Amino acid sequence: MKLIVLNVIVGAVIGLFTNWLAIVMLFRPWTEKKVFGMRVPFTPGLIPSRQGELAEKLGEIVEEDLLTPEGVAKSLRRPALEFAVKRAAISAIGNALHEAPTLGQLLARLFGAKSQERIETFLVERAVQFLQDGEGRAKIEAVADSLFDHLRDTLAGDAVRRDLVGGFAVPLHQQLTAGTTSWQQVLPESARELIEERLRAQIDPLLDGLAQWMQEPAFVEAVARMLTEKVENIPLIGAMAKGFLTPDRVSADIIPRLQAVVQSDSVHRLVGDKLHNMLGGFWEQPVGRYLGKISADDFQDLLEKILHTLLDRVLGDNEATRAQFRSLVVGGLLAGEHENRIGDLLHRIFDGMAGFDVRHLYVEHTETVDRLISRIWIYVRDRMLDSLPELLEALSVRRIVQEQVASYPISTMEKLIRNVVNKELKMITYLGGILGAVIGLIQGLISRL
Repeated sequence: MKLIVLNVIVGAVIGLFTNWLAIVMLFRPWTEKKVFGMRVPFTPGLIPSRQGELAEKLGEIVEEDLLTPEGVAKSLRRPALEFAVKRAAISAIGNALHEAPTLGQLLARLFGAKSQERIETFLVERAVQFLQDGEGRAKIEAVADSLFDHLRDTLAGDAVRRDLVGGFAVPLHQQLTAGTTSWQQVLPESARELIEERLRAQIDPLLDGLAQWMQEPAFVEAVARMLTEKVENIPLIGAMAKGFLTPDRVSADIIPRLQAVVQSDSVHRLVGDKLHNMLGGFWEQPVGRYLGKISADDFQDLLEKILHTLLDRVLGDNEATRAQFRSLVVGGLLAGEHENRIGDLLHRIFDGMAGFDVRHLYVEHTETVDRLISRIWIYVRDRMLDSLPELLEALSVRRIVQEQVASYPISTMEKLIRNVVNKELKMITYLGGILGAVIGLIQGLISRL
């Protein structure tokens, strides 16, 4: 009986020791051991000696079985990920706008304190180069032609013109009729001079027409009758003068004299002076004195007719008008091709935009920004899903895992593995003792037979 117990104890000790030793040899020794210049077998331990192969195999498993395009695509489509991305984006935007609420501060925060100066310098250089280049001028001309076509098509409809006039006709009518604004204040000096010049140009045709009208029989008879009535009651000469004032004598003698007077330079100057004085008094009169007699509806109809006439002439489909519009646009832009002018313009624009309150705009349109973030994420996610194989290949997951595992300290790896499977390792050790004890018991029983 004692022999059987001894066999059981010895078998259990041997089993415990061998399994414990096998587990230890998985990790220990960490480095190669030598005796008399010869490597001691099983040094280093199994895992340290095969760390490179283990790293390569783990990289292969992760790349081919774990981090697959299908698995990554499934993770990218999770609603929780979209919510996390949106929350992170909103938090970042909120923090940025809290610290930099205006556009100028935001640009300085994102791109540096001198970002505006760098942007202005870059745009000035590009603008000058573009305007001085022949291709740039051609592109500007093309833009001018497109703008001309767009204006012509947009303003061609009666409804658009009516709406355009309706926006300012009533306020303009109220302002002109209620105030003391004079024609001199409404019309610029050049317009007043043009009107007077056009009226003066009609003096000669008007006087010439008057002289021609004097030859009409009705006018001649009226003059003859008027003169006869004036002289017929004069004693002695009345009857004699009446005989001379026949229509034929008036047409031959008196009418040519009247025509000469009407077409003389003195009459021309007199009419011109009267016209100038009349217009001078007219320009000083208030506009409301005349427009007050016109209703708001009639005033709007008048403006519509004027606008129709102007637009039909200005935006007519003819090459001369198009060329004039193109010249106006191109000349206006090329006039600022000097670096200082463009720089000053851009500086004014940026200074005006720098104070724009971006935070207030974000608060007013928070829901719109949220939807925009979702759309951007969906767009980026879909592009990533389309390119997942190429992205994963470029990422080289296998090489990353292999390098990380190969460079992982053995002591840390041993501690990590033991923390995870320590209970199982102890059970394996105890199992060795139990199996050794069973084998010792069997041997003891056999030896007694």
